[in-house]
Amino acid sequence: AEAMPVVALPCHAAHRFHKQCLLTSFAAAATGPACPYCRVQVSIDQLPWMTAEDRQFFETERQRFAAEREAERMAADAAQAQALQAQFLQDAELEGVNLEGTLLAAATHGHVQTIEFLLGLVNAAGERRVDVNVQNHANNDLTPLHYAAANGHVGAINALLAGGANIEARAE
Repeated sequence: AEAMPVVALPCHAAHRFHKQCLLTSFAAAATGPACPYCRVQVSIDQLPWMTAEDRQFFETERQRFAAEREAERMAADAAQAQALQAQFLQDAELEGVNLEGTLLAAATHGHVQTIEFLLGLVNAAGERRVDVNVQNHANNDLTPLHYAAANGHVGAINALLAGGANIEARAE
């Protein structure tokens, strides 16, 4: 059996890894390639040992992991929306549920179904029960639109804008 090549990272000469394991670790990282030991960010383009074949493997693996994360996010969104709907059927007032906090979290994680459900809730007077422009006072008055945009959740951005989100809202 052929020995797996060992490579070093530029953060520290002692940080050496099997090349294939390192490339898989890089691809799995949602925040980008980083040294598994010290977590220093690594630029793929600055690794002298990267071949065209390595780059292709990395890109294929990165896409596979991204697709898995997206599937997990969508499943979590559907489960959260379903749980809120089930609770709403039992208790139309949704007693004890922080609806605006739930909207902020849904925007942060790109949970479009949950956003749409929350923005569709109205009270007896026909007024929306959740403020689409709610500000998180604990975090610089960021709105759901800020969170969705910061995390690149285009579907959530579109749902919030369709629900009347203020595109001009400013954070502190």
